[in-house]
Amino acid sequence: MLSAEPSQPAYPSFLIDSYSLHTFFRYDYVLMQCVVLPLLLVGMPMAFVGTVWWARQLKPATRIATALVLLLICVLIFFSQPNIHGAGGLLLLFLFPALLLGLTLLVMGFAPTSSQ
Repeated sequence: MLSAEPSQPAYPSFLIDSYSLHTFFRYDYVLMQCVVLPLLLVGMPMAFVGTVWWARQLKPATRIATALVLLLICVLIFFSQPNIHGAGGLLLLFLFPALLLGLTLLVMGFAPTSSQ
């Protein structure tokens, strides 16, 4: 039989509160959009160019060691399974450029050097 009282929803109400549209207008999302992401888009290429420029002065063995350490850090970050919805999401943004940088340093380490 139907009752006059409203029935309880089958899902917890806190999910509605925590995932409603008002959360998209919070300050941290504005900070991410206007400050953090533009700085990442400028900072990552600058760091890449600076690291390659710095690595040109190193011996090939040091370049290879640096590349292997960087690749090991990337693997550890990937398998640590950080929370992608929190600060770990920013950490995951650095994985792809760091892998590219590690591979670039590895190629630079194995490339023949010009004799002076």
